[in-house]
Amino acid sequence: MKYSKVKQIQSNTLIVGIDIAKQIHWAQIMLQGRLIGKAFSIQNTREGFENLVTTLKAYQQN
Repeated sequence: MKYSKVKQIQSNTLIVGIDIAKQIHWAQIMLQGRLIGKAFSIQNTREGFENLVTTLKAYQQN
């Protein structure tokens, strides 16, 4: 069953893992089974969330 879910992931799908914390979160992006860049921090603020969204949109356009 789990394998069928993995097969649903398309080659242009970004996978984002986020380690949630109280003030600073850490995120890692994966595309086509490869890690993209290094893990990066996200402040637990509105601005931090908006920065994450901007980063993800930039990777989507490539």
